[in-house]
Amino acid sequence: MGPTPPAPRVTLHFERDAAAHAPAPLSPTVPLPGPDHDLASPPAPPDMALAQARRLAAQDRPAETLAILRPHLDADASASTLAMAGWCAWKLARAGRDPLQTAAEAAQAFAAALAVDPSRRAALSRMIGRCHLLQADADLPARRTAHLGAALRAYAHGLGDCARPSQAGLLEWASAAAELTARAPSSERRECLAQLDSVLARGPDIDEAAPAWCRLHAQSSWWHALAEPTCADRARWHAQAIARRQAGYDRLADRHLRERWLAESINAEHRYLTTLSQAARASAGRAMEARVRALLDPACGAGPWLAWFHVLADGAKTLQGPAARQRLAEAGAVFDRLNTLSLGADERQEIDLARAYYLRLRGRHERGQAREPLLEEAARLLAGLRTRAPSRVGAVALEQAEVALAQAGDGKDALARYEDAVAHASVAADFPQTRVAAFRTLLTALLAWQRQLPTPARMSQIGVVAQWLRDSDDPASAESLGLLAAAAMLSGNAADAARLSAAAWEAGAERDVVLATWHRADAEWAKHLAEAERPGWDRQHRQLRLAAASC
Repeated sequence: MGPTPPAPRVTLHFERDAAAHAPAPLSPTVPLPGPDHDLASPPAPPDMALAQARRLAAQDRPAETLAILRPHLDADASASTLAMAGWCAWKLARAGRDPLQTAAEAAQAFAAALAVDPSRRAALSRMIGRCHLLQADADLPARRTAHLGAALRAYAHGLGDCARPSQAGLLEWASAAAELTARAPSSERRECLAQLDSVLARGPDIDEAAPAWCRLHAQSSWWHALAEPTCADRARWHAQAIARRQAGYDRLADRHLRERWLAESINAEHRYLTTLSQAARASAGRAMEARVRALLDPACGAGPWLAWFHVLADGAKTLQGPAARQRLAEAGAVFDRLNTLSLGADERQEIDLARAYYLRLRGRHERGQAREPLLEEAARLLAGLRTRAPSRVGAVALEQAEVALAQAGDGKDALARYEDAVAHASVAADFPQTRVAAFRTLLTALLAWQRQLPTPARMSQIGVVAQWLRDSDDPASAESLGLLAAAAMLSGNAADAARLSAAAWEAGAERDVVLATWHRADAEWAKHLAEAERPGWDRQHRQLRLAAASC
């Protein structure tokens, strides 16, 4: 579930042990921002202070309430006093009053109240979970997963064995579990998905569920569609996800929510398409387009249109000649639609990132003088984004690496371009959201660089990055398998290269990506191994698969 998030320094002073209920240890040194007036007078007696605090809380004055309570938050404080302090700190955090630190103080207060009064475990644990969710929103993106994990532990502690848990609490728990599933590395995703399914099973029946529950059920089904080993099971889960998404979508009245869900479902279907073979992908893509087109036309936000752009642009990568240019023209037309919308700065940054990707793809189908300005424009867009969009550094650096690789392919300053690609991909690998893709790009750059200028040190780097990719992309995608095959071939391991090439083909790799390596690896393997050293059927089976792939 990820490590416990680093704890901000807060003010509460407790002697009793609340460690069992507070996932992050909190140190009492930095004061919470005080109320708007001076409270330098001696503290009132506890009963009088609590009565005064209740009056202030009823008037929705949380900062003053907390200032009244703070001198009495010691080892003898009652559960009501501690819970009130937690509630006030929670309200201040939600209002934007130093939310990361103040939410941590709220969580500590609720945990201390729970230590005094375990009978309120469900309600207080839920509040601790909500505090961690608020911290997840306020902290750096790289720490979001750790806060989500802390929230899930709090919900599980309070609601896990509760006979009649709050439906609202279960929904919060399931939403956090769904996001953690989406963010988890492949090696941990099944565990996260199992937790999500167990929470969803305690919610309402899907036929009677509110749209939010339908959405979470659809998300779970889509993750199952990616995790299942057989095509039939993946297709079954995918169909279930579409039905559940549509059930919730049809019940939604809020336009913004409908558009957010539409973008989410397009992205989920897009991920599913990438698991299919090229022929199956084309058929499934046509079915998806028929479903999505009618829903897209009224969309006024950037999210659904950008999600659809990526479906079109990625589809163009598998095509050649006029078919690819037609698909890229459709993708380019999305920017014409986006230019008619009233959008914020964050959405414009996302559009610029998509436009750089589009220019790079267009460059793949151009030659010489027509190609160079497209890549240069993409590089300029990305350089500007890198300085003004700090929250997107990982994605921007990854695209910069891809553009540098494309420029290296022209042969001009190729070695310097490979070096740039390695540097940018190394930055992108520092971010969980772009790590696997960054490893793929990094390995691609190192392989190309090594072929042009071989060095033992770089060959060693290739081995390390290949192992990183093997460990992080599990189960491995077709693209990763093809790269691992190329790395194995370059290192002289023809047997592994042949096996990985065959696996890449079975996973849906494009012909030009895998066949050349496969042919070389199989020929080298046959040359170095006597036929008696392996079963004849194995050799024949591999040759038949290779022949079928070459047709």
